[in-house]
Amino acid sequence: MQKYYIFMKKSIVLAFIITFLSFCNVVSLLAQESRNSIDFKQEDEKKEALKRANWKLTYTYRIEAGYEQDWLHSSNKTYQNTYLHGGKIGATVDFNLPYNISLQTGLFYKLTYGTNNQHFRSADTASIAVNYLRHQILWHRLQIPVQVHYTQTLWRKLSMHFFFGPKFNIGLAMHDKITPHIDNSVAAFLDENGVFSETYDRYAVGELRRFDLSFTLGGGFTWDRYRLQAGYDFGVINQYKKETAAKVKAHNWSWFVGFSLKL
Repeated sequence: MQKYYIFMKKSIVLAFIITFLSFCNVVSLLAQESRNSIDFKQEDEKKEALKRANWKLTYTYRIEAGYEQDWLHSSNKTYQNTYLHGGKIGATVDFNLPYNISLQTGLFYKLTYGTNNQHFRSADTASIAVNYLRHQILWHRLQIPVQVHYTQTLWRKLSMHFFFGPKFNIGLAMHDKITPHIDNSVAAFLDENGVFSETYDRYAVGELRRFDLSFTLGGGFTWDRYRLQAGYDFGVINQYKKETAAKVKAHNWSWFVGFSLKL
């Protein structure tokens, strides 16, 4: 029995020694790992600092095309709301800055088309005919974006980006082809109130302002040289130019989807 107790005592002492040595080894490994982690972090910080110190402005050129939908909406029913569909094509240049930020500008040509019917009630009480003007609108514009982009790499060559900023729109022409479906009393009313019932350019007659400023929000994804993005433009300037008793206000909002290729 005494030999058994001696054996147990020696076993416990040996187990304690092994446990203590194992604990010391784990502590040593953790300390080494911590030092390595600090070294790696310091090395990454040095690389980032060196990268910023040696930073030079670079440029990225792209060609882009996409779908656009305009909503020229009015605060007054006397000026018809119009939805227009079309596209744009152009080119952009990115000024690449530190911290995954870039400043983008460019030039686009935008063409959209839309239709609507402007209804009028006949002054002839005996008439129950529906009187309306059929509008077919073709809108030509130039766009100059000035936007800030932030890009984050997701996996390999796949990255995600967000952008915001102003966009300057310059109206070239807005042809309104009008097909009248009106009787004589409505035609007389339109003439008296200066409402066009024939084809005209809304810019040329001073109905709309040629300049518009919008604010853009959007985002997208990039794989290698290819980029797909979407966003929304909020028009902030009243486009209706004429002075009327009704004090009409018209703003253009639009959303877009674009595909671009890095050159």
